[in-house]
Amino acid sequence: MPNKLFRGYFVYAIVVAIAASLSACKPPPVELTPGRFEVIEPARDRAAVDGLWLIKTGEATSTDGHLHEGGTKDPVTIPILCALVRHGDDIVLIDTGLNHHFAFRPQEYLGGLLKFVAERGYELPKMAEGQDVIAQLARMAITPDMVRHIVLTHTHFDHTGEIRAFPNAKVWVGKGEKEYLERAFGVSRGVMREDFEGVRVRELDFTKSPKVLTFGGSRDLLGDGSVLVIPTPGHTPGSISILVKTKSGDILLVGDAAYTMTNIEKPVLIGLATSREQAADTLTRLHDLRRARTELRIIPSHDPLIWPAGRSDPWPLHAPSGQPATEDTNP
Repeated sequence: MPNKLFRGYFVYAIVVAIAASLSACKPPPVELTPGRFEVIEPARDRAAVDGLWLIKTGEATSTDGHLHEGGTKDPVTIPILCALVRHGDDIVLIDTGLNHHFAFRPQEYLGGLLKFVAERGYELPKMAEGQDVIAQLARMAITPDMVRHIVLTHTHFDHTGEIRAFPNAKVWVGKGEKEYLERAFGVSRGVMREDFEGVRVRELDFTKSPKVLTFGGSRDLLGDGSVLVIPTPGHTPGSISILVKTKSGDILLVGDAAYTMTNIEKPVLIGLATSREQAADTLTRLHDLRRARTELRIIPSHDPLIWPAGRSDPWPLHAPSGQPATEDTNP
């Protein structure tokens, strides 16, 4: 058995080395040409949600070069965020963040092999006790059975860690993401297949759907325009973003379509994309939107400048501008 285990480690190490050498090759240039997309305003009679909270489920160490193609190897601490929407009887989670095992024994979630390799080359994501999304929702008097929808911006494990804990939720992904998930081998695509055991995943098709903002389609999740799901592929084939109308204005949650606002404002490619051409198209659309709608709040899932320093509880994004950061988080 020890020899078999060693051979497994050895083969995995070879695979990692080959992948690293391939990623070290300079990719071909991809053109990002701003100014190509006009803004199509969403309907004016859209309803506003009762509340939108941003939730930090942990943090990880990345590099500037991973966040922004062509960047440095300087380490950057990034948040791992998800969000909660409450609208009448509808409770919607946008991603679920890290699995709760990261606060105690991550090897029980990741498996011994991944932990063995990760601890020799990469820092594992960090989570404080009680930082997982289930614990944070409990402090808001929300139980898992109350959540009706989970919208996954994409299927990487830092966004899907707790989906099995919500028995009544419909799980939504973008077009092409189911195939991406099904073809993932182990964690080779950043996917933990175990997160999806027993979970029915529903795919949103944006073909012939209404265009909105600078994007080629949209789906109305709750039927009143309050939560619009938008295709923003590139990071993964089915990456999606979510436009939420709050009483203080529209907020666009972009997942990993952009790691940081720098990706949008320059624009500059993200460091990891299944299609660099699609990622460039998405970032150009976001850049043009940012220039045209400066009042629109855009929230990437890993921007270290987004999350307020020192905050640990859910952050109410629906609060009017200037609202104290200590506002009660209870719905």
